[in-house]
Amino acid sequence: MLPGLRFLITVVAVFGVLICAYWLSIRHRLSREILHWQGLLRQLEGEFSGAEFHRSALRLATGRPVRIPTITPHFDEWSPGSVRLGWFSRMLGGLSVVLLPTAFVIAWISLGILPWAVR
Repeated sequence: MLPGLRFLITVVAVFGVLICAYWLSIRHRLSREILHWQGLLRQLEGEFSGAEFHRSALRLATGRPVRIPTITPHFDEWSPGSVRLGWFSRMLGGLSVVLLPTAFVIAWISLGILPWAVR
């Protein structure tokens, strides 16, 4: 492999690691913004009695049981119903927030090391 290409791949990999590290670090700031918006949405729900704009999304984000609305055909008519999400579906959203940037960091580090390991 050409030495210039090896350095270029390493520089790109370092740049990718920095971006992914920043991606992981902004999670705290975003969680504070989410708390602010949750408060605003709860306040909005208080204005409309019985309306649930936000509670299902909050339950899903915290990994609690959630029912989502569905429409199923029943005797040639569409009947509304609900589906209960399993624990894996609920936890996948929360896990992907941490695992996805971590996987990208590992991939960028591997990309940076690979040109130096293969000669």
